[in-house]
Amino acid sequence: MKFQKQRPDSDEAMIVDCGRIWGGIAWPGDRPGYCCIVGEQKLPECLPDKTYYPLYLLAERQATGNNKVELVETAIDMGRQFKINRWYGRGFNDSDNALFLRQWNKTSRDRNDPIFKIRTATNTETPSLSYQLGALATALQDNELILHWTLGSIFQTELISTPQEIDKVTALAFPAIAAMGYVSSQFLNFPPKHHKPRLTTLTQRSASGY
Repeated sequence: MKFQKQRPDSDEAMIVDCGRIWGGIAWPGDRPGYCCIVGEQKLPECLPDKTYYPLYLLAERQATGNNKVELVETAIDMGRQFKINRWYGRGFNDSDNALFLRQWNKTSRDRNDPIFKIRTATNTETPSLSYQLGALATALQDNELILHWTLGSIFQTELISTPQEIDKVTALAFPAIAAMGYVSSQFLNFPPKHHKPRLTTLTQRSASGY
């Protein structure tokens, strides 16, 4: 599935007034594991009954190869930076990686180190990303662009290479799309309520990506 949306490039730093900030994570498969931080912008002109607020990719990281330890450690560091502990992924629907994470957390507790939890995102019973692609398509509608990211991001690179055949788009083949789809779909499924915004600095090279 292809998404097309263009905005002028800009090197200016901007302040993103974020309310909710959540993380998305996908384990390594055909490509290295990937984690990202997405912030929901709270704009003054947004009405209380507005369905969706703009979403910004605030940060992203890709682990080395199939290194799950590096992926979790990177996510924990990103969580500290953005002061979040809410991560979305396949969670317990991914039994092998859920076992790895349970063992990780057991060792972390024994060492008094931080543990890491992944909440189960909607419709993640299989590695298929058809539901997540639908959420991303909603976020990239021409009449109301919701999702924004930086030019040259890992997510953009995967998005451009997405095949037309949806059944070929899986979490194993496209972890960046998976992680972004997991967290973005949760924002869309659970519209914003009254929340106190907090400021996050973001250098935005492009309003949409490509």
